[in-house]
Amino acid sequence: MEHRKGVWYGIAAYVRWGLSPIFWKAFDNVPALELLAHRILWSVPLLALVLTIRHRWPAFVRIFSARPTRLLAAGAGTLLTVNWGVYV
Repeated sequence: MEHRKGVWYGIAAYVRWGLSPIFWKAFDNVPALELLAHRILWSVPLLALVLTIRHRWPAFVRIFSARPTRLLAAGAGTLLTVNWGVYV
């Protein structure tokens, strides 16, 4: 039964990916940098909400108190920003 669930998840992902051009077409008149900025800025409150609901703030603070983790997160964030900038 689990394999059927995976097949449906796969189908849903392909349908969503196939319909995404329709979604992005609605934003033709919005500059790409503005879309990117909104995506970055709205991610912060969403992350804060998820951390609050799941009571994970102590773990978040503990993990990000290490300098190497912050550097890796900054690098990953930069790569994601470039990726989305090219995509959008």
